[in-house]
Amino acid sequence: MYKFDGPGWRLVGHLANQVHLEKWAGQGRWLAVLFHHVTDGSKWRADDPLIRGLNIDITIDAFKERIRWLTDRYEIVSLNSIVGPAPLRTNRPKLLICFDDGYSSVFELAAPILNDHGVPWCFFINPRFVGNAALPVDNIVAYIANVHGIERLSELAETPLDTARAFIGGYLSKMSPPQRQKVIQGLTAKLNIDTNALARKSRLYIEEFQIRALADSGVEIGNHTFDHVHCRALDSISAADQIEVSAREVERMSGRPVRAFAYPYGTMIDATAVARRAVKNSGHKCAFVTHNRANYSRTDRYALYRVNFDEMDDARAILELEVLPRIRAAVAGIRSMVSK
Repeated sequence: MYKFDGPGWRLVGHLANQVHLEKWAGQGRWLAVLFHHVTDGSKWRADDPLIRGLNIDITIDAFKERIRWLTDRYEIVSLNSIVGPAPLRTNRPKLLICFDDGYSSVFELAAPILNDHGVPWCFFINPRFVGNAALPVDNIVAYIANVHGIERLSELAETPLDTARAFIGGYLSKMSPPQRQKVIQGLTAKLNIDTNALARKSRLYIEEFQIRALADSGVEIGNHTFDHVHCRALDSISAADQIEVSAREVERMSGRPVRAFAYPYGTMIDATAVARRAVKNSGHKCAFVTHNRANYSRTDRYALYRVNFDEMDDARAILELEVLPRIRAAVAGIRSMVSK
């Protein structure tokens, strides 16, 4: 007969109790989900070399089903319920819907679906790519990997790579914005890639009049840095350019004050003291990372959590939104207790 005793089993028992109790500690608890790009198999294709491998797309059918599922289970709320003076009180769990990066598929495919459901949502954009005069580094790197081979990127990084995401998240993430731009410009010149022509042809990103139309319809337009950089590499000068100047440009485009910021790539590493200071100085009321956790009234307002939501079945959706956030909250609580 096994004896369920000792530090290990006591820790498991405490974890189980925490997960159970959190079910009843819903006061002030809310979730946020994140999407990026919607594909339809024709104009917006999942096999587009500018997109493939970045793991940011969801098919329109899957998106429709996921929004239906979310609206059935949650009270979909606006940013007002998070940063407003009087948070919304409901008997149902609250959830915020977000999109990052500014893909035009969001305007053409996702917005009508969200409008049909009558739910609010947030859209975080990078001003530099509005109007398709340029492409983000992410899309350029994906294009090189898909068209010219991942080996080109591995040679530059001087280490074997399996994916474009590994090159972006590893090799490029430590570079300042000018440094990484220089690296990409050198590589595209060597491969004879006209990135401006690719941007114009692809029309991947939203137009300014579409931003204003979304803002006029009630969509919250947020700031995502000027040209989608890793905030961990910003000093005070580049943070002002990428965050503060970007905020004013987003406001000009939307015609409304910018209240929310989202750290590109979403890691806590990017929520640096320098970046946070720039976010606060430029008038943002909150900022988001991407981490599978629930938010509470005590959660840091400048590092709020969002769950990255891609194509998944209902069972995995429940795991991502309900089970894992509770377990991680319990683990964080245990670590806090142990450290005291």
